Amino acid sequence: MKKLIVLIENNFNEMELLYPYYRLLEDHEVHLVGTLGEKVYSSAAGLKMMSSLGSGDINPEDYDGIIIP
Repeated sequence: MKKLIVLIENNFNEMELLYPYYRLLEDHEVHLVGTLGEKVYSSAAGLKMMSSLGSGDINPEDYDGIIIP
């Protein structure tokens, strides 16, 4: 199973983030990564999602890919 990162930040677009995130979860281990660790981020429309890791908490060599919505 591949390990992937999906980046998240405030004012994210739901369709750009959620569609690839949930599709990738079907076959991969996916981590939402924000700039500040475990934090709640809000979309432009007000949807809230929590990141699982911060950018300083990851080792890029441990992951197979990154999605930048």
